[in-house]
Amino acid sequence: MKLILPLLTACLISLPAVSHAESIDADKAKDALKKLLGDVSEAAEKATKKSDEDDDVHWKRSKENLTMEREEYTKKVTKALAFINVEIQAAADTDSSVGGKDYYKTRIKSLQEHAKFCAEDLERLNASASEEEFRSKQRFFDRSVAYLAEYVAITVKEAGL
Repeated sequence: MKLILPLLTACLISLPAVSHAESIDADKAKDALKKLLGDVSEAAEKATKKSDEDDDVHWKRSKENLTMEREEYTKKVTKALAFINVEIQAAADTDSSVGGKDYYKTRIKSLQEHAKFCAEDLERLNASASEEEFRSKQRFFDRSVAYLAEYVAITVKEAGL
């Protein structure tokens, strides 16, 4: 019993010191958390703004495409797909260090498949019986071609072309 009393007294004496140290650590942790949350919300705002800008550009382009004559639109898209195929082939034939990596080869195959799908989708689009059906399918086709062009641009940039 005599031994327990000094131990309890020592614990009670050290309690305010521990409590004070914990409050300092808690304050530091709160400050760090507030700063982190501020940084995360700022990054989220930037990403949302960039996404909105990209959507606006795509929407403006889509609106232009929707007002084009069907034949003119088909020529424009055919030319764009041919250019995209040339870029994919150039990226596939690159001599850069990234060209030999498996993930890059897989990406090239993916881009080739995506381009093939877009070409087939263009044929389906052209086979549309009515103007309304054509314009309805055109919106989704435009989006698919825009994504393909974006992915090709990223791949070409990575290859250093």
